[in-house]
Amino acid sequence: MNRFLLIFLLFISQVVFSQEMTPKKPDYKKIGKAVNSKSSKYCYPSLMKRYLKSDSTFSFNEKRHLYYGYTFQCGYNPYGFSAFNDSIQAILNKDSLVTGDYNRILIFTDSLLALNPFDVKALNNRLLVFDYLEDENEFMKNVIKLNVIFDAILSSGDGMTPETAFYVIETHHEYEVLNLLGFNFGGQQSLIGTSDYLTVRKNQYMIEGFYFDVSPCLKHLGMKFK
Repeated sequence: MNRFLLIFLLFISQVVFSQEMTPKKPDYKKIGKAVNSKSSKYCYPSLMKRYLKSDSTFSFNEKRHLYYGYTFQCGYNPYGFSAFNDSIQAILNKDSLVTGDYNRILIFTDSLLALNPFDVKALNNRLLVFDYLEDENEFMKNVIKLNVIFDAILSSGDGMTPETAFYVIETHHEYEVLNLLGFNFGGQQSLIGTSDYLTVRKNQYMIEGFYFDVSPCLKHLGMKFK
């Protein structure tokens, strides 16, 4: 997979972001009201339709409403699991892949993204496929979707304290953000209030870990046990 290209594109997007707005945590109450209003410019079906078409013209506020607004949709399930993940992993564990393997990955990721359009692992695996197929158009469509997700997350904070945590709607996004920023998970995870604290391995910045607010995940989990 052309991972260097992906990181470069995401970096460029973050540079644009830093010039456009200051990070701020999402106001879930306001976002929920906006995305569920048919008269709102953030009406969720319209935003999702654009996202699925890999629209590259999203503003940062639209990205935030799309990403965080998903928590108010009936399909939101941050702790969902699909056997398709195991099927993909079994393919990736092979010593070498053939065209049929890549086609199967594409089929499995189609199914995963139908269940969860923000499945970052599935999007990354599609990059693997389209890089192999040398399909630049489809490759870039998935890069655009990843940009939307990561821009929304990075717009929410810096992760340095619980008060300035990165806000995520799925816990596996935490690890993807660490990778994006060039850090390796240090092996320790703890819940502090509504934030997951993940340690990172020794690095030149002397950063010990990052905070990720997971309040929508905790709320969803609490509702399941009522």
